[in-house]
Amino acid sequence: HPERQGKDTLDFIYEKLEIKITANDVVAQMKAGRPVTWDRVPWSEIKTLIQLVASERGTPASMLTETDFNRTPIEALGGATLGGLYTYVRKNLPVDQRETSAFLLDQADLKPVVEEVIEALASDRRFMWSRVPWEEISKLLERVAQESDVPLSILSRQELMRRFDFLGQRSLQGFYYYALKNPDKPKDETALSYIRRMAGLPEAPPHQTRGTFRLQKIQKSFEEFVQATGGSVKNHEPWLAEVAKIYTNPFLDISEEELQSELFIFVAENSNEAELLENPKEFLVKLYKHMEQLTRVESDKR
Repeated sequence: HPERQGKDTLDFIYEKLEIKITANDVVAQMKAGRPVTWDRVPWSEIKTLIQLVASERGTPASMLTETDFNRTPIEALGGATLGGLYTYVRKNLPVDQRETSAFLLDQADLKPVVEEVIEALASDRRFMWSRVPWEEISKLLERVAQESDVPLSILSRQELMRRFDFLGQRSLQGFYYYALKNPDKPKDETALSYIRRMAGLPEAPPHQTRGTFRLQKIQKSFEEFVQATGGSVKNHEPWLAEVAKIYTNPFLDISEEELQSELFIFVAENSNEAELLENPKEFLVKLYKHMEQLTRVESDKR
């Protein structure tokens, strides 16, 4: 047929009959060693193919990389790869797009969800934060606040820089710097304000600050300590260890052990058992002010 002009017979027939190619068709063509006309494969079918590759690779489909598309033979495709698809997308990439893999996955409606982001961070798998929807980032920050034992409304850079158990002892430092350098962030807006706005985090009540929250935690930890010891405060090292954790900050040049030592000295010099039990509120406020001053001085050194 004069219109065929070297096209694959099956592709030519499908084209003339305006039949879209399915994922099963693509698999069959690849196994037979025939070329695939990617512009005739709907994105819904491409999504199925990507999920097929992801399943065999043991990787979330939303996290596939250029290597997964180009260099990894897939048994389900007869030992072929999706390199042809990758090349097709790269050649037809819109001028405002730079990352072929990101554009390909976005077009196939394969956005990362929070569970996949957590898994990627915990396993140290690289991915692009720009591909993670803000609603999923909001869920991630909820987990951060939960493990940090702070309200979402006062979540700070301090939490984003600490290591978390649920992230395999990794932090969100990379995410913070992604926000800091994001071209969509106004120059006069801080990275944290941008994160809070985009993730839709709640605003703190007027009376709630980081300082007042720390005081509340100190008071609560003391109450729990006294209850656990049956009213005795002689062995107060476990409680001081909890207070030290409240003030541990990755931005300060003072370790948790040094904070514990400072607390032990302060308690030894400023109270006795009777005073602690008779008027704990006054003493706890005094301890709180001392620790606030100490950490403020350390912060000013930086």
